[in-house]
Amino acid sequence: MNPSITTTSSEVREPLTGLILGLSNVSLAIEGRKIIRDLSWEVKEGENWVLVGENGAGKTTLLGILNGYRWPSAGRATVLGKDFGSFDLRDLRRKIGFVSSYISDWIPEEEKVIDVVVSGRYASIKLWKNPPPEEVAFASRLLRRVGCGRYEGANFGKLSQGERQRVIIARALMARPRLMALDEPCAGLDPQGREGDGKGKDRPGPE
Repeated sequence: MNPSITTTSSEVREPLTGLILGLSNVSLAIEGRKIIRDLSWEVKEGENWVLVGENGAGKTTLLGILNGYRWPSAGRATVLGKDFGSFDLRDLRRKIGFVSSYISDWIPEEEKVIDVVVSGRYASIKLWKNPPPEEVAFASRLLRRVGCGRYEGANFGKLSQGERQRVIIARALMARPRLMALDEPCAGLDPQGREGDGKGKDRPGPE
C-alpha cells in the first residue's frame, strides 16, 4: 500500500521555480514484497509536503528513494534535476538533509558529537579526514542553535534519545541542503523541543 501524500499548502512559498523531485510510476519490491506500487509524485521548489500512512505503508522506504539509499524496481526517479542512473548517488546525498531516528543506530557510540555533525557535510557516518576549521566552527554554531552546544566533546552514545535527535537535525543542516527529508523528526523530543524554534537553550552536558 502506498502512503498518502499531501501538501501543506499554507506553507508553500511563491514562486515555484523548479522541480525538486519527480517520480513516475515508481515501484519498489523488497525480498519479493512490493512496498511501493506505481507511484507518481512531483515536488517543486518552495513546497512542503507531508507523507501520511499507517505503519508499514512505505513512508520510510519512499524517503529512502528520495535520499538515494533505495533504488526503484521500476519507473523513473528524478531528484534535484537528475535521473537515477545518470549520476553518482553519493553526490546526491551531500545535497539532501536527512533526519531519521535510525541514523542514530548507524553512528558509533564513541563518536564525538561535533564529528557527528561535521560528517553531515560529506553524507558519511564517520569522518575519514580532518575537516577544515570553518566547517568545525559552523557545526559548533548548529549545535548551539539546536540547544546542544555543550555536548560538542561528548560521546554520541551518552546522549539521551531526544538529545541524539537534536544532533541529527544539526547534522542534516550541515551541508546547507537544497532539500530536507524528515522521517519522524520529533521522535524522542520533549514538548519544548517539539514546539521550539531551533534556538533552545543549552543544557548541561552528559556526565
